[in-house]
Amino acid sequence: MLSVKEKNYFSGRLEGNFSFAHYVWLLWSIKEAVYKYFKRLDSELLFNPFKIAVDDILFQDDYFYTALRNRSIESTGFLRGGFIDGHITLRDNNICSKLIMAKDFIFSVAADEKHLKDIL
Repeated sequence: MLSVKEKNYFSGRLEGNFSFAHYVWLLWSIKEAVYKYFKRLDSELLFNPFKIAVDDILFQDDYFYTALRNRSIESTGFLRGGFIDGHITLRDNNICSKLIMAKDFIFSVAADEKHLKDIL
């Protein structure tokens, strides 16, 4: 499910911030969100996580893994900060994602840049 680049990204930049298992869940959530976005455009598309390349993951300056413990995010969208941005390639398309990751859940949305702004 992880490309060599994605594995190296963890070892080079993220190891020590959170576990490899959480990293795999983070990538899975992003890839599933990208798949669901493209499935609306192509009903014949099959889910293949190897074909969805996560090119970059950016943690916003105020991101903290457990920051959501006592914080309500209902009706705030992704504009309040403390989230993770992802950049993904599928079928020569550049896709953006926003991700909330806490100890108990992961939530991702993905779309091309124009439509992602509409979602947020």
